[in-house]
Amino acid sequence: NDQVVIGYLDRFDRSQISMQVRARIIEALPSGQPTQSDIAKSLNLSLRNLQRKLQAENTNYKTLLDDTRQELATQYIRETHRSIGEITYLLGFAETSNFTRAFRRWTGKSPKEYRQQG
Repeated sequence: NDQVVIGYLDRFDRSQISMQVRARIIEALPSGQPTQSDIAKSLNLSLRNLQRKLQAENTNYKTLLDDTRQELATQYIRETHRSIGEITYLLGFAETSNFTRAFRRWTGKSPKEYRQQG
């Protein structure tokens, strides 16, 4: 898990607030879906200040959360030793069905179908 995350984070400019938010999201996901307030607090920013900084980078928290989960999901699915349940947990989804719906929205396929076509 750490190698996947490190590889993912290395592709981004860490000086950008959006990259810092992505890193905090990844750290927090296994504990459940992190809130924007939680992430702002972990970066020692007010919620409004975080929103302004993200807006200056032409993004927002919801987009970052969704994109981060999507990119990690496709990486994790390729690792056949990981169960769908484990991936659900790592991405902070409460239920496998929620993850499956999100994955289908992102890729047009269920996690199982995506893995089989791998």
